[in-house]
Amino acid sequence: MINYIKLADLLKTNGMEAKQAQIFVKKLQKDQSEYQCEEQVQEWAIKRGFFPGYVKAYGLSDVNYHNYLSHYAYFMLHPLNNHFRIWINDKLTMKYIMCGMQLQEYLPEYYLYIENDGSYTYLVDAPPSECLARDGDFLWNLLNEKRCLALKPNNESCGGGFIKLQMKNRHACLNDQEISHDAFCRKIPQLKNYIVTEYVKQSDSLQQIWSNSECVLRIVMAKNSRKKPEDMPDWHCAWCYAVFGVEGSGSVSNEVADAVCVGFDFDTGRLFDAGSQLSNDEGENKIISHPGSGFTWSGFCLPDWEKSREIIMKVCMALSSLDWLGMDVIITQAGLKFCEINSFSSVFLAQRVCGPALANARNRKFFEGKGLNKIDSGEFWEMYKVCKGSA
Repeated sequence: MINYIKLADLLKTNGMEAKQAQIFVKKLQKDQSEYQCEEQVQEWAIKRGFFPGYVKAYGLSDVNYHNYLSHYAYFMLHPLNNHFRIWINDKLTMKYIMCGMQLQEYLPEYYLYIENDGSYTYLVDAPPSECLARDGDFLWNLLNEKRCLALKPNNESCGGGFIKLQMKNRHACLNDQEISHDAFCRKIPQLKNYIVTEYVKQSDSLQQIWSNSECVLRIVMAKNSRKKPEDMPDWHCAWCYAVFGVEGSGSVSNEVADAVCVGFDFDTGRLFDAGSQLSNDEGENKIISHPGSGFTWSGFCLPDWEKSREIIMKVCMALSSLDWLGMDVIITQAGLKFCEINSFSSVFLAQRVCGPALANARNRKFFEGKGLNKIDSGEFWEMYKVCKGSA
């Protein structure tokens, strides 16, 4: 047995941020409960900074593990952004920062913020009061007007998850489940620290791949080091992949709903020939087509990608006080929309989908600039040994 509380304390003492240490041990505990490995494999992985379950998922060996960014290293490197990360730490702040930089056209409309006490704050895109009364039925009436809304936690601190509200044949549906007006009125005040936004719909060409949920693109951008302080910043894409929902994941496309993830080339928008599914821990088992629709990835290019790439670079330049941008975007029929931008985009599924992060020279240089070479994964093993058997 492992004393995970003690391990988190040791990680913090060794320099890992307190919040990241808690997340790290929680993920390690989950990994060890789901993937049973021989003692020898566990020791090999932890000495190199990896969670043991990823030995099989990545196909790690003495030859290739150096090309993969380990769990321990990635968590120890954070924060990758300086104090300006407050710009993107929650979705509401990001909205107003982007509006201030004249980038609001690339965001969904923001209608409402549900405060911690359940009260409403009407946001910049809320219909004016003369058009829609700001009373107890505001959200219900907004749903009737817009027909579909997205509700999501403003930041990680409030927990919860994405909610799709939709009107279907005069009936309200919450994540595709019909809900009465009375149940709706009881549910909404419980969603504290939630924002209500426009529901962003994917383009018609992506609809043909999977229509039950929107395809979300996960794009991580890293700022390159400057030769001179006065030089204009430039960026490169660390990794990017598309997330498609599947049967059973409902109206949500995310990595915990068995979604299919397919990498793509950032320059061309062309999907890779094969993707991966989180529920499948066989690293060599690739998915060449969508399991629900049968659509084959090979040869497909994301719609209007050249324009989308230009917008992404424009946003990077506007947010150039930051170094690391984890973007969730949707390509709509009208163009690109940013759902969120964060500071701690997961590298672990990305490396399954897009390949080892450190095999890319620009990625390696970026992480080395953040202190990668100063991190000794053997320290993780020493801390782990201390906590083993002391639960």
